[in-house]
Amino acid sequence: MQPPCEAKLPSATPQLAPRDELPTPEPWRQLFRGLCYREAEGPGKICSRLRELCWRWLEPQHRSKEQMLELVVLEQFLAILPPEMRSWVCRCRVETCAQAVALAEGFQLGEVEDEKLQVTETRKPQGPRTRCPMLPNKSAPQTQVPGP
Repeated sequence: MQPPCEAKLPSATPQLAPRDELPTPEPWRQLFRGLCYREAEGPGKICSRLRELCWRWLEPQHRSKEQMLELVVLEQFLAILPPEMRSWVCRCRVETCAQAVALAEGFQLGEVEDEKLQVTETRKPQGPRTRCPMLPNKSAPQTQVPGP
């Protein structure tokens, strides 16, 4: 399973760039998650590299335990979202679980509204739309037709 919000990493072990070239924690997270075991390097060297990448990703010298926990939970939350929802949430570059949840719920509500709209159109293909897709909670103005 590919980690969320990540381009494919090369199969070779990535080389660390100076800290100045990676201004946000996200590239470090990607390197941490994309690191591959190579027998030639040995278990000790691989574990040390993982520790360094994790340190740079989570930045424990600048973050509280709660903030580091938030990063790990956010990553896992994004990883288990359905692909289309994950893609949509990741495009918004969320930084907290609360932001990710709000966007995921908004995405889900948008899908429900789209389904309702499709059902309405299927049942009454000739009639005017009863809902505006841009404003899901507002009804479109309706004109009254005089009775017989």
